[in-house]
Formats: sequence, structure tokens, C-alpha cells
Amino acid sequence: MKRRTFVATSGTALLAGCNSGGNEAPEGTPATEVTDSTSVNEQTTSSGEVGKIDIVETNWVTESESAEFLIQNIGEGPTGSLTLVARWYDDEGIYIGNDQISLPTLHSGKSWSIRVENTVPFKVADYDAYVDYESQYTYDELDTRSVDIDEEIPAITGIVSHEQEGETAINILAVTYNSGWITHIGSVTDTRIPDPDWRFYIPLSQVGVYEDSVGDELELMFTVG
Repeated sequence: MKRRTFVATSGTALLAGCNSGGNEAPEGTPATEVTDSTSVNEQTTSSGEVGKIDIVETNWVTESESAEFLIQNIGEGPTGSLTLVARWYDDEGIYIGNDQISLPTLHSGKSWSIRVENTVPFKVADYDAYVDYESQYTYDELDTRSVDIDEEIPAITGIVSHEQEGETAINILAVTYNSGWITHIGSVTDTRIPDPDWRFYIPLSQVGVYEDSVGDELELMFTVG
């Protein structure tokens, strides 16, 4: 599975005010560029289309304390796990540590707005950031008989069917979006499902900065075995 890394510096705003998904991006301070720090074959493998992550914009929320990042998948397929790493520097340009936030996947054309708090024990003067990610997410197709979303908890319940013989292990990853912005994620795994039908329950956690509601779009991705 391919891994790629993209780097951005503080104040970067390559596409301030717009993005390829048609969503309005947070305002930022224009700066230099986002560069690909690795040399990776761009061809799609036999397992499916690949995702491609771009740091569209970054700016201080509270100077020296927290920074905000707008990330997009501009590729043709969903990514695997991705980790945003914010690296902090003091007023002499000396590296003083980093903070990280991860997602299990980001679908093609979708965006993630995230805020990273500085936790290093030094005064921060500047930062840069990169995203390390897997360019593909492989999952299985299963028959979902019903799905219900409880926005107050928030959580998802439903029934999924499989055609495996005997006891089966299934992982379900749930991702919700609102107008193309990722809002919540959740997952559940059972390693010994005895019947062809499984009524599941998935608690959701908010991962988007601006979206408190669960959203209007739900993706369920299944991994069997």
C-alpha cells in the first residue's frame, strides 16, 4: 500500500476561499506552496483507484497556541489512514516538537477542517505541517438491510448481512459528511459473528472543526475476516 507525505508551512493558502469540492474554505494568509516530499508512482494498482491528499490552507487560530488546517482528497479514490503532523519551532527557528491528529480514511472530493493545539513545553513562534497517508482504502461490499442515525447521542445502528460460512469477523467504519466536509467517524468490530445477520451499534466522534451536526451523507465501509 502506497504512502505519501505532503508538507505545508505556516500561513499557506494555495486555494483560499475555494476548493475542488465546491466548499467554502476558511480564510487564511497566502504563502508559498505545498510540496510533495516523496517520489511515488502515481499509477493505480489492481486494488482500485488511489486517493491524493492536498493541504489546501493553514493559518494560526491563536498565534503560538493553535493552528487550523484544511485538507482535501483530490484523488480518484478513498485514502487509507492519514495523519496530520504539526511541527513547532521557537523564535530561533529551532524545532521543539510536534502534535498529531489522525483519520482512518478520507473519500475522494471530500474535505477535513481540523484544529491542532500546541502541547510542547516551549514558546512557539512558527510551524509547518505534513500529512502522511496511505493512498488506498480496501474494503468489502456487504448488504446493509437498515441504517438509523441518532444525532443526539450521536450514533448509528443498523443490520448488515454476510454470506460467509461459520463465525465471521467484521469491522465497520462509519464516516459522515455535511456538504462535502467530514464531520464524524466511528467504528465497531466483532470477531465471531455466528449468524448471517448482525445488528450493529456505532458511537460517533466529531472530527470536523465547524460541524456539530452529524451531516447529510453517510459512508459505511466493511472489512470481512
